[in-house]
Amino acid sequence: MAANQLQNQFDVLIIGGGITGLAAAHYLGDTSFALLEASPHVGGKIHSERVQADGHAFLLEHGPDSFLTSKPWALALLKELGLESEIIHTAPSRTVYVYKNKRLIPMPEGLSLIIPTRIMPFLTSSLISWSGKLRAGLDLFLPKRSATDDETVANFVRRRMGPEILEIVAEPLLSGIYNASPETQSLTATFPQFAALEQKHRSLILGVLKNKRASKGLTSAPLFVSLRDGMGDLVTCLASRLAGKTRTNAAVCAIAKENDSFVVDLTNGQRLYAKKLIITTPAKQSAQFLARGFPDLAKGISQLSVQSSGICYLAYREEEIPKVTGYGVLFPRTAKRPINAVTFVSNKLEGRAPKGFTLLRVFFGGARNPDAMQMDDATLLRVIDDELKDILGIHAKPVFSKIIRWQDANPQYNLDHLERVQALNASLPEGLFLAGSSYRGVGIPDCVYQGKAVAELINKDNSHANIATLH
Repeated sequence: MAANQLQNQFDVLIIGGGITGLAAAHYLGDTSFALLEASPHVGGKIHSERVQADGHAFLLEHGPDSFLTSKPWALALLKELGLESEIIHTAPSRTVYVYKNKRLIPMPEGLSLIIPTRIMPFLTSSLISWSGKLRAGLDLFLPKRSATDDETVANFVRRRMGPEILEIVAEPLLSGIYNASPETQSLTATFPQFAALEQKHRSLILGVLKNKRASKGLTSAPLFVSLRDGMGDLVTCLASRLAGKTRTNAAVCAIAKENDSFVVDLTNGQRLYAKKLIITTPAKQSAQFLARGFPDLAKGISQLSVQSSGICYLAYREEEIPKVTGYGVLFPRTAKRPINAVTFVSNKLEGRAPKGFTLLRVFFGGARNPDAMQMDDATLLRVIDDELKDILGIHAKPVFSKIIRWQDANPQYNLDHLERVQALNASLPEGLFLAGSSYRGVGIPDCVYQGKAVAELINKDNSHANIATLH
């Protein structure tokens, strides 16, 4: 082997410096590896930015602003990194409004995603009609599904809770998490807890109430948490522990196999070699650089669907706009608005906006409004400005605005998604691993889990296994 090749030889190469790749690197420990990231900085969607405007500082998240604690892996990682003291909780007032008939109506208290756990708030809510409430109540009597194959989220909610709960609650709430349409969205890939609840308890409502009683008296962590100075601190802390092992501006153009090594060509002409390869980049990107060396695998990955989406931040002086309360507003597809949701960031998390200012985050694009991604910034800002005038009565000019676009970066877990992922894993050459949001979970905890799981397989020298064996 030539001296230059020896210098560029690694036990493991990690392609993609998002949270999955960073977690894999963290848990690989002393293994000889390098992490390759095409952009100038690691972190992927996790990036916190401080913006100065009107003499004040605002904290913006380019991607997720918090994460779920019921999945333990991200919280455990924060504690391992010594960031526990930096954890902050989302505000206790979690009121979310739904836009219906040109009014903002609060979601009923005690709603566990789509399942009512408190009867009176649900019955007295004006969000759902009486016929819709009665249809949802049929869940108490309906038999459980006997078939074991996957079904769409829409079919599941329609079958258990009725079409109105699907339209008014499930579609804007659940599809918002995945930027997907519930009519094509896989239940087992996105909300397997619903299917499990039905199989164990028959009724979703009874099942949630039984679980609630069983956990009564137990100390429970807040559902969502963040970091005081932004989620970017998680990335910064991980990156600081990988000194010398991370290469930014290192874009991969092709991957092949020579003898017992993977050969990774970079766009700058450099060639790297590795015994094992962890690919964590988005599916579309991964398929492109696998196409030459592994055409069948690339074809399978390219068949995984993606969507583009974006967010727009706007800050206002409080005295110039009507007071906003709660977490934000969801828009059902039937409302036919060109935006998908609005989060009242300054109500949700402390330290995101200075006193006297309101910070909003507007979501656009995705499966709901793909045309919004084609608008130039000026046109999009005019559309958003008109929406905020009509919906929230905001006529003031923002102190600042910022648009962030994510092209082909939102995985779509369509029907039978997990079967396709299983087939991909079964076709992988020995030593190659796929992980990340394209495959088994889009949230930070899911991505941390996948990175850790692959690292543990490699540490055990279990080249013939893949991440699917750990689920």
